[in-house]
Amino acid sequence: MFKLIKNELFKLFHKKSIYIFLIVAVGFLFLVNYLYSLDLNTFETYTYEFELQDASDRVSYLEEYDKDSYELPSAKAQLDMYTLLKDYHETWQESALNGIYYEAAIAYYDAFYNKTDNVNEKLTQKQDLESKIKNNDWRYFTNIQLNSEKENLASLKESVTNNKQEENELNRQIAISEETIKVYEYALNNDVPMDSSYQGEALQNILDDLYPMMDYKYNNEKEAYEGILKNYEENWYILNEKMDTNNSHTLRYVIMNLYNELEIIVIVFCIMVAGGMVADEFNKGTIKNLLTIPYTRGQILASKLITSLLMLPFIILFLLVGELIIGGLFFGYSSLSIPVVNYMVSDGSFNTLNVFSYFGLIVLTKAPMVILLLVLAFSLSTIVLNTAFAITITFLGYVGSSIINMFAQSYNLKLLNYFVTTNWDFSVHLFGGVSEFNIPVSQSIMVCLVYLLIMLVVTFIVFKKKNIKNI
Repeated sequence: MFKLIKNELFKLFHKKSIYIFLIVAVGFLFLVNYLYSLDLNTFETYTYEFELQDASDRVSYLEEYDKDSYELPSAKAQLDMYTLLKDYHETWQESALNGIYYEAAIAYYDAFYNKTDNVNEKLTQKQDLESKIKNNDWRYFTNIQLNSEKENLASLKESVTNNKQEENELNRQIAISEETIKVYEYALNNDVPMDSSYQGEALQNILDDLYPMMDYKYNNEKEAYEGILKNYEENWYILNEKMDTNNSHTLRYVIMNLYNELEIIVIVFCIMVAGGMVADEFNKGTIKNLLTIPYTRGQILASKLITSLLMLPFIILFLLVGELIIGGLFFGYSSLSIPVVNYMVSDGSFNTLNVFSYFGLIVLTKAPMVILLLVLAFSLSTIVLNTAFAITITFLGYVGSSIINMFAQSYNLKLLNYFVTTNWDFSVHLFGGVSEFNIPVSQSIMVCLVYLLIMLVVTFIVFKKKNIKNI
């Protein structure tokens, strides 16, 4: 059997199409790494040019045609605000400019146009805030937000209601306020501003998740709540452990997502190999020579199937090694020491894995789908003896699987819970996850094995009965 497999591998790697495909795969690796290397935040940074121009036009119009308008102070304040936002747009700066500074600017222009006695005092306040923003005095504004939130919390705790629904909403508001205070205190105690640093972004992510998290929690929408809770806890992990696990511009992050990015490459390669493994022998007439060697038909077919299956770990390792070389050129290797972190909702613990263990888990849990598609292509190749047909039908089955799964989920078709496509992705069960179809792991294993055995039994029976006299 070993000699048969060795012979099949020898024939396989003497095909030009294999090397052409591998060259294409390398090209995809370069493309993926290039896209991950792009700092998309550079393109996403909002410059406020439209708002600045709009505010400038509005001020010009009011000063020329309606100097006494009550809108002029707010228009001037907006112009000053957007002028600063154009150059100072860290998260905390945007918050300060849209809040405290804007209010101070309106107060100044109100005093200026109304010629009140405190105009100089208002100007000084406005200029002082502007200076703090330009000089990166984020602590001043964070302290104001913290004190304001503490006052809000005290007010909420003094509120009394006998209505159960109102009490639930009050508890939700109290929880949000307490968590917000926790964020501001962390920022001040650990000298972490809400800026574009990984810690600053983690703090902002926590604040962004607070309202939806508490909505889900207090409305008992457990399934939706779990996803938000995972993000919330994982961002706190970043802050407490000081690990930049959210950074998408690293080799670690690319490897984490490598299989998902290049799944199509893996599937097409395996289908291409398996789809031609038997049919090509018949089409070229070499099957007669193969059957003259002292091995049974079952052994010959098994060697071809095993060779096809070996192509799955081969292409995975090829892509991984290629990524380590190409990704290293783009990003370096320092990020590989940072673990992959997943919060386990079930027990409140953190699951940490090195990036290669995580990649291996993803591959193993996605492998049943590839193996089933590979065996389908192999079976069709053996039964129909047409390579193009085997590859095309199998690929269409892969593409159509998403449509079948969509129907199963949208229309709650329980019958499709026993179809292979709703069961073959085991990655959904990782880290406390559950199938979107609520299918247990044991059922998915049984379904996949049944489909696999049916295809193999039919394939071996048909191959043993094949007539080669007219080949």
